[in-house]
Amino acid sequence: MKKILIIFLSICFLLTASASIVGIIEHNKKDNPVEKPTNTPSKLVKYEYYFENEKIDEMPNNNVNGEVKYIFAKYTCTNNLTGTFDTNLWIFTPSEDKEAVCSLYFVKSQYEVTITATNGIVQNDDNGKFVVPRENEGSFSVIPNEGYKYKNVVCSNKNKALYDISSKTLTIDSVMEDMACKVNFEIKKFKAKINVINGTGTTTEIQKYGGDISVIVKAKDGYEKPTVKCTNNQNGSIRNNTLNIYKITDNTTCTVTYKKIPIVTHVLKIKLGNNLNIVAGTLTQKIKNGTDGKISIKPDDGYSVLISCNVKPSSTVIDEDGTVNYTFLNVTKDITCNASATQTN
Repeated sequence: MKKILIIFLSICFLLTASASIVGIIEHNKKDNPVEKPTNTPSKLVKYEYYFENEKIDEMPNNNVNGEVKYIFAKYTCTNNLTGTFDTNLWIFTPSEDKEAVCSLYFVKSQYEVTITATNGIVQNDDNGKFVVPRENEGSFSVIPNEGYKYKNVVCSNKNKALYDISSKTLTIDSVMEDMACKVNFEIKKFKAKINVINGTGTTTEIQKYGGDISVIVKAKDGYEKPTVKCTNNQNGSIRNNTLNIYKITDNTTCTVTYKKIPIVTHVLKIKLGNNLNIVAGTLTQKIKNGTDGKISIKPDDGYSVLISCNVKPSSTVIDEDGTVNYTFLNVTKDITCNASATQTN
């Protein structure tokens, strides 16, 4: 009988304890209700998706093989609906449950920029293609070929880019789309100022890089033996009264200077016999070195001229009246002549 009583009391204790535990659990449920997920999409909201402003059928996946390919840009909703986009969960959560149409806009996380150059080189490129994160600055080294200078840059879709001549760098301020830019270089042109001292031919010439310049120059009387000096490591030379500057690579001033030479003269002296008359020239005359000397002698009627000189006349011409014209070309020494008359009948 005692054993039965003990068993009965134990059962009652267990039932009482169980009831107490259940009561505690129910009380805790009322104090700590389970929250509903905040990112549960509303069934009343319809969605449209846009990628780079073009409508697509479904929302793009932002993670492709572990790489973030796309970025959420913005949203617009009808019926004054607002909401938030969770970039980690990649889901849009409307602020309230009501009928509306929400447009979600996505863009690339990075863009391909193609850089080319005419008469130049794009450095560190992969066939001219570069990858730049969205809204980041693009900076590219573009070097002109030797002898060329910057002309302009043209980008697709009227995008803007700046080229720094000193650093030879092309910069795109903010890359917002796939784009292409071409940097154009043009050949340099240089001025060559020619100064001629004691002569003629002073002028200014313009020539492209690597081209040649030729200018006619001439000394004044009494000057010769020209020298040439050019600036900026340019070289000039003179041949047959022509100044040549070969393969110009910079602006330059070339000065041609002729030296004064002493004037050398020679004497042409004629000793004239009887029955002879001078009709042109003089018995004694000074002739500048390298120039010509002339004299004309007319004999009396019935006579002819016989002349003997240390330098043979270059030409002898007899006129109808019997006048004899003697010419000495390019005189370089004194000339002495004896002229006598001989009877012709």
